[in-house]
Amino acid sequence: LISDLRNKLDDEIEGHGGVSGRLCVPCADLKFGPFPEDNEHLTKLSKKMVNGVEVCCGSSPNQTSAILGLVVEKKKNVSCAKAMIQGQERLQAENNSTQKSHGQVAAHLLIGPQTPVSGQAAVRNWLTVDPVAHIRGVQLRNDRIRVNNSGLYYLYSQVYFLSLYFGGNSPGATTLYHYVYRYNVIYPNGGEELLLKSVRTQCWERNKEYDDYTSFTGGVFRLNVGDEIYVKVSNISQVSQDPKATFFGMFKLG
Repeated sequence: LISDLRNKLDDEIEGHGGVSGRLCVPCADLKFGPFPEDNEHLTKLSKKMVNGVEVCCGSSPNQTSAILGLVVEKKKNVSCAKAMIQGQERLQAENNSTQKSHGQVAAHLLIGPQTPVSGQAAVRNWLTVDPVAHIRGVQLRNDRIRVNNSGLYYLYSQVYFLSLYFGGNSPGATTLYHYVYRYNVIYPNGGEELLLKSVRTQCWERNKEYDDYTSFTGGVFRLNVGDEIYVKVSNISQVSQDPKATFFGMFKLG
């Protein structure tokens, strides 16, 4: 197995331009989640850009061993995720009574206090304890909704951007981004897949006041067991922390 992994990694080095004397693979292939804390192990590896792709390299025996271990672990995770999806598909094919539980699979989460960070960031600290919040048939894990049953789901998210601009000198244009992603180790690009996107460019004029903007996006998707759904925004400091104005949810259709 190790020799096969070494051959595979050698092929990947050649495929990405080669980094002489070092063992390198695309960093996306070593990721175990979409958030920074999911991938702290990558901070111990050397990184560089090769043909527009970020690669993680082992420049010492310990780092090389770590890369091999991560590749093995990632392959195990992918195999387990695929087996779980296939097993549930077989179960659903054998049991046509799944419609009885559709109304029991739903979630509506409200925004809680956020920690300001620079640049694009995930919305964290979703609240489930509130008269209008609920979660049933899915799990909230690390600020991501984890799907327990494959099927068709309606996903929705609203983000309330506030205090954008109040008169004075015009700052030009500001673009507000609102995304809904899913993560599963089986998907390419490190496991992250964009599902929904809302974009608005605000153009300011002198001596006019601009206050709030609400972005709502939603859609129907076939989700797999193990998918983890989460929300990202362009600037978390511009997002209202009013729990009735910024929220995130889903419910199962079939």
